[in-house]
Amino acid sequence: MGTRSLVEILFQLGENNSLKAGSLVADVSLAEQVDTLDKALSTSGILAASEVNTTIDKGDISTIRLLYIEADNDVNVFLGGIAATTAVLTAVGGVYPTLYAGGETLDLDIDGVPFTTTFDVADQALADVINRINAAAAFAGLDGLVASISGGQLRLTSKTSGLASVVSVTGGTGLVALGLTAATTVTGVDPTPGTSPILLRRTADPASSQITTLKAYALLALSTTSVKLSNPSATAEVRYRVAMAGDLVPAAAAC
Repeated sequence: MGTRSLVEILFQLGENNSLKAGSLVADVSLAEQVDTLDKALSTSGILAASEVNTTIDKGDISTIRLLYIEADNDVNVFLGGIAATTAVLTAVGGVYPTLYAGGETLDLDIDGVPFTTTFDVADQALADVINRINAAAAFAGLDGLVASISGGQLRLTSKTSGLASVVSVTGGTGLVALGLTAATTVTGVDPTPGTSPILLRRTADPASSQITTLKAYALLALSTTSVKLSNPSATAEVRYRVAMAGDLVPAAAAC
């Protein structure tokens, strides 16, 4: 069974397969590489003209050992780079019990959602403070917990990632006890692709044989945070298919 058949099997199995020895894929050609792998992923999509930094989900694959890319026009492939980060603000020097008398406030803006937490006289321990903030955040419409404990201090965490991820302390009368400072803002960072893209180009077509698709296939050992695609054309969209297989992260492999 040839390379093309191997890739088609990966697409057919998608992300819910085991590639361990004895599986269907382990019996095809190139089995010496494939039968040691844990998982395969496959996806397809369309890149708009000049679209950049489209991330290909690699799930919990830690090391990519088989990578296949198919597209109907030229495409840039970025291997590596950094993932988007989430805004996190950790207090410094918060003292507990807070000695709140009741009515103290904390004004926050998380991911563009402003809200005020009003503390009660019973909010003395850090756990009490966290519960009160999370209740106020939920009332404001934020999904999930924003306050938690980190090293005995209050930690505030955005619910998103990238530049839209923001944690801002805008005011309040209860700041000092919590170890926070007014007008403090932390933002996340957008993902960035690898700095040296690989440009995949369609084969030259001097005989006008109407070659329409490029295909790139590699066996490798690529430990990377991301695989991204971009469309170098300013006028034409690109349709693509990507398949990859590799090793799971240790924690996932042990499950």
